[in-house]
Amino acid sequence: MWRKVLAIISSGILTFVMTINYAVYISYEGYTGSDYQVNIHYAIAAVLIMIPVYIYLFIKKNFLEECFLKHSRKVQGISIVISFFAVLQLKCDVEKNWSHILTALGWNMDMPLVIWLLCASAGIGIYLFVCYAVWTVGGWGYRFFQSFTYEEKLFFVVSLAGCLSLVCYFYARTDACWNTVDLVYQADPYFVYDHYYPVFSFGYDFDWDIGNGGIRHPLATVILFPIHIFVSFLSNLCFGITNIRPVLYAFAESVFMIMTAIMIKRIVGSQWIYGLFVFSFPFTFFTVFIEKYPISIFLVVLYVYTTIEEKGSAIQKYSLISSGGMMITTSVLGVLYGTETKLAGRIKEYASAVITFFLTLIGTGRIHYIMEFDRLIHQNSVMFYEGALDQNGFMEKFAGFTNLCASSFIPAAYEGTEVNFYWTHLNDKINYFGLFVLVIGLYACIKCRGEKKYYPFIAWFLFSIIQFVIVGFGTGFEPLFSLCHAWAIIPLFFLGISHLVRASAIRKVIFGSLSVIMFYYNYIHMQELLAYLTMKAPLL
Repeated sequence: MWRKVLAIISSGILTFVMTINYAVYISYEGYTGSDYQVNIHYAIAAVLIMIPVYIYLFIKKNFLEECFLKHSRKVQGISIVISFFAVLQLKCDVEKNWSHILTALGWNMDMPLVIWLLCASAGIGIYLFVCYAVWTVGGWGYRFFQSFTYEEKLFFVVSLAGCLSLVCYFYARTDACWNTVDLVYQADPYFVYDHYYPVFSFGYDFDWDIGNGGIRHPLATVILFPIHIFVSFLSNLCFGITNIRPVLYAFAESVFMIMTAIMIKRIVGSQWIYGLFVFSFPFTFFTVFIEKYPISIFLVVLYVYTTIEEKGSAIQKYSLISSGGMMITTSVLGVLYGTETKLAGRIKEYASAVITFFLTLIGTGRIHYIMEFDRLIHQNSVMFYEGALDQNGFMEKFAGFTNLCASSFIPAAYEGTEVNFYWTHLNDKINYFGLFVLVIGLYACIKCRGEKKYYPFIAWFLFSIIQFVIVGFGTGFEPLFSLCHAWAIIPLFFLGISHLVRASAIRKVIFGSLSVIMFYYNYIHMQELLAYLTMKAPLL
């Protein structure tokens, strides 16, 4: 019994320590920083909410026994390594914020020993939850790789070799792919490289709620941190190799994008998906630029794949929570969650997933997303929404969406300027290829409406129309989100053409020609982009 009590206390300390990093935050008037506030009572509230949950897990559900008895020594060993790094990183995160908190409270003192004791005490809780995650998520990944056919293995190896070649070619000439902000297409690789991956809980030295939108990616640092551990371990072994750390991050993101393509191919059932996906603009662009979207879309497609293949499994539930945690808008796909046919049962399943998501937010220190929801929504609306409503009409939004559809395959019109490498005529000219893709996508939605396995693609495609054309989210840089929508647009385009053109020989010519055209346009684009980056951000 004492072990269970110790686990409950450790988990409660973990919640308190991770939440305390939000005790000091910048207060904003509109989009301009004005002052900072202290809300330590948020940490206390989070602990009071989570303690009954931990009691339920460790006493009622025997969570402790499962972690120690059910899991293999290999799982436990991996979990110990991850937990060790997590404790160290948690200590660093808290230490950065502690001085601000004490100063704000008027206490002029240092408390390094207290910080160490708190973070070390949270270690047991960290280990138990890491162990469960390694068992469920890691176990699914192992089974997924074990199920590869010969063609999937070949595609994986060849694609990964191509990705690494492209990454090394770029990274040997420029550091813009991980060390710049808004230089190329409003992408912020520096924030992800330096403030998402190596952070277990958030820090006061960076404004998470606006910069990269904490409320839009509420669980990003927790989800990405294991990748940081993998990268740190290998980069230390390869000490002295130039830029090995960003190369390894890009390697990990490429693996997830390739796995995404394989899952989509399994759902659609055609190997043409391979070519259409890997030769597309978002795949090639995000191969070299470190961003959060490759992981976000992997989790979305993992949820879609398990909804079709493993409905009702634990991995389906956790992939939904994780995809929403990486990109909150994907939570709309939760309407597809659950196995119950009766309304009452389905509502109960929905409620379970929603409650688990919010408890995960609170347990990992994100209670301020709930307590400060109005403030954070307003700050994000200033960046992504209000300007679109004030400055852009329907035709501007529609033109931008056609460019988004086109950029799921080939880059939209672009140019390099003195300021940045950016799109041209994004919202003032309709992209006719994108318009064609949009029409074919809508046609596919109609033709495939009776096939349940395509519902996630249809739902996300229709939601993207609402998001960009009607609401006006992100007007002015729609193609930046191309990867977030290409996973649905590409298979729907394939299905639409397949329904329109019945002759298999003609379809092969169409898809083969399109793959060649995509490769050519993206090759030219990446060539011109590299030339621009070596001039603006050369590797010194």
